[in-house]
Amino acid sequence: MEKEEEKEKKVKSVKKKEMKKIKSTKKETKKEVKEDSSVKKIEELSKEKEELLKAKEELVAEKEQLISNKEQLVKKNKRLKIACIILAILIFIGGSSVCVVGYSYINRKVFPFSKVYNAAKEINKDTKIKVSEIPVKDRENYHNAANRLKIVSSYGDNQGTHPKVLYFKDGWNGYKYWMVYSPYPFSDDSKENPHIKVSNDLVNWSEPKGFENPLADTPSDYENMVIYNSDPHIVYNDDKDELECYWRRVDDKKDEGIIYRRTTKDGVHWTDREEVLKDTRSEHDYVSFAIIYDKGTYRMWYVNKNNTVTYEESKDGYNYENRKVINLKYENRSMKTWHLDVIKSDIGYEMIAVAFESWEGRKTMQLYYSSSEDNENWEIAKPILKPSNTGWDNGGMYRSSFIKVDGIYYVYYSGVSKEFARGIGLSYGSNIFNLKGYAGKIEK
Repeated sequence: MEKEEEKEKKVKSVKKKEMKKIKSTKKETKKEVKEDSSVKKIEELSKEKEELLKAKEELVAEKEQLISNKEQLVKKNKRLKIACIILAILIFIGGSSVCVVGYSYINRKVFPFSKVYNAAKEINKDTKIKVSEIPVKDRENYHNAANRLKIVSSYGDNQGTHPKVLYFKDGWNGYKYWMVYSPYPFSDDSKENPHIKVSNDLVNWSEPKGFENPLADTPSDYENMVIYNSDPHIVYNDDKDELECYWRRVDDKKDEGIIYRRTTKDGVHWTDREEVLKDTRSEHDYVSFAIIYDKGTYRMWYVNKNNTVTYEESKDGYNYENRKVINLKYENRSMKTWHLDVIKSDIGYEMIAVAFESWEGRKTMQLYYSSSEDNENWEIAKPILKPSNTGWDNGGMYRSSFIKVDGIYYVYYSGVSKEFARGIGLSYGSNIFNLKGYAGKIEK
């Protein structure tokens, strides 16, 4: 019995020890589990902390940017207020030349045009600046137009360039003056597409009733400075009683220049586009071509490679022949011709052209005049217009056009500002070397 009791005691003792071990193991396991979960929690909290710190940094940076933007806006607002006050005073005083100064201040100081193109474009429409007549003696550059003409394109800008104007004594389909030109706002060649405008007073221009511009759209494969339209021109064919509008498509990818044409009998309905001339630009180019229809012959002058003035003629308007170089000389023998226009008048052939000494000098070009009785011997080209000092055309001249009516020259010239805003101005006079700039009134 005693043995059994001892045995039983031993068994109980063993069981008790085992139970203690089990309890101890459980406690350790719980502890480990607790420790593991704590570690995970700590890691999670650490990540959250990092994210919060990052978010805080971003908020701080954003706050600093907002403060900076606010300061810039405050500064710009102050400048704008000052400029508006100045402009209001200048407009009150009157005079287009001082208005131009006010505009120039706003454009240069308040608005960097590269960032606020639309605002600058609206300013350049000249719709709110009334052009008042300025006495010649009070004008700094009285040969130049006091302001650009208001010729608004289908794109909404007043930055036309490369005009060609025709005059009809008795009118043609209701209008005495017909113009083709290219919008070229801040040198945007995607908009350099031919536009038709008409007038009966030399100054106010609009679209022919029933017609919508542009005459040709931006090329479907347009690429900036690579594939674009340029150099429009209009011709009157008196044998057919038709207007013919030409323009040039440039494709530097293919080294190609194509001259297209559309014609009309009423100025509203035009024929489909047709190809008239085509050639490689590297071998032969048709820069700023000027065409007149003279007694059954198309006569064409243009600037070829190496800035040579070239002449060709055609009976059918497609096949040109008798190519020859025009020996156009300048007082400064180093001048090179860039863009030109030619008319036939009572003295023979008359030409105005822009020229430069160096390629960089194209930005400050002047306007030159020459004439010839026989298209063989041309007079030395002399300057007739130069950029103004402070006006809208203080940056340079570009392709221009002219007509001669009752002994008076009317020169529609392309001007560009130093901010690269463009426009078409009007100067006129009986003496081509002593023109008056339009300042709100045509003086007879």
